[in-house]
Amino acid sequence: MVDGPTGLFGYSYLPMRDVIDLKDWSDLPGEKVYDYLHAYAEKFNLVERLRLSTTISHISRNLDGKAWDVRIADSEEIVTCDKLIIATGLYSKPYCPDVPRGELDSFVMHSKDMGIHHQELTSEKVNRITVYGGCKSSVDAIIFCLQAGKKVDWVIRET
Repeated sequence: MVDGPTGLFGYSYLPMRDVIDLKDWSDLPGEKVYDYLHAYAEKFNLVERLRLSTTISHISRNLDGKAWDVRIADSEEIVTCDKLIIATGLYSKPYCPDVPRGELDSFVMHSKDMGIHHQELTSEKVNRITVYGGCKSSVDAIIFCLQAGKKVDWVIRET
């Protein structure tokens, strides 16, 4: 059991205010975020589980159809897991713009759902994909689709 305040789902956590001395979040510099994350990883024995400066070369479903195989770049190592969380974006709440679809009866999804819609995206029936948006998740989606052999159109605003 870990001592400390209880957060969402009853898990203990390490409050940021106990690690850094800031009253105003707008004054939060990157080095303070690092200090907090480092203290958190130390407190909950996560440091030995971290893989820093590691590149993933490929993610695919395991032959069992349930687990994920994550291939580590520049090695033959494959990490197999039951659940895969891709946490590479800046925000936890997706923004879904209200785009008029008219009579369009086509598949539309947010980039956060790419994992669960992997088969639809890589299907041989899909030749062309349009990515709408200009943030990092858009670039990630474009690279994924191009690597899957799809023609990709990218729609972003001029500004």
